[in-house]
Amino acid sequence: MPTAPKEPDVQYASRAVQHVKRVCAGRLADAAEILPLAKALGVFESTSPWSHVDAKGFVALLNDRLMALGLDPFLPDYATMKLETAMKKPAPEKPVCVVIVDDDVGCLLQTALVLVGWPGVDTVLYRYRAPDDSEESAEISKEDAIHETAERVAALKPDVVLMDEGLCGPFSGHDLVPAIRALTPNTRFVANTGGSPGELNRAGAAGNCNKGRSLRDVERAVLSCD
Repeated sequence: MPTAPKEPDVQYASRAVQHVKRVCAGRLADAAEILPLAKALGVFESTSPWSHVDAKGFVALLNDRLMALGLDPFLPDYATMKLETAMKKPAPEKPVCVVIVDDDVGCLLQTALVLVGWPGVDTVLYRYRAPDDSEESAEISKEDAIHETAERVAALKPDVVLMDEGLCGPFSGHDLVPAIRALTPNTRFVANTGGSPGELNRAGAAGNCNKGRSLRDVERAVLSCD
């Protein structure tokens, strides 16, 4: 589900409430059910967890209910976000494959959007999907799940990997970094998280692309490829 952007909580909640009122116009029973979720966004910091509940979780729940009713989801206003563009970035000496790893389609597209047009750079999206609750999936250990995902990413032959931290599964992005590096030793890693990149940085990922909002560390990684 789309991630809550960094903006004042009151403003974010207000936009969510207005969205629900608009899409639920004439459907008072549905509005009465969903409006409390939208209003609750103002209680939490947009990017910080509180008692294991955060704004992202409320956005996911809100959108789940909206889409179950056949209504449009509440999306961040990407049009107002100031994103860099890579079209005028210098080209690497040889073609470079950048793989974006994330579990959120919106974040994948948001990051890929700013990389479009970078000369000599091929962007590949890898969406991580958490195992289902079947008995067969339950038997897969965390280590096996990490190795299986690392193999799938490595099969894309990445020169640079932009890694999300908060993957919706039994492991986090920082667990994947050394597993992928073991299979592709020359791959460069850059954190790509809307939260703190600390764990990813300690695992060997440089800086933070911040879901496409900063290309400085990505540019360094791309141009350092042999």
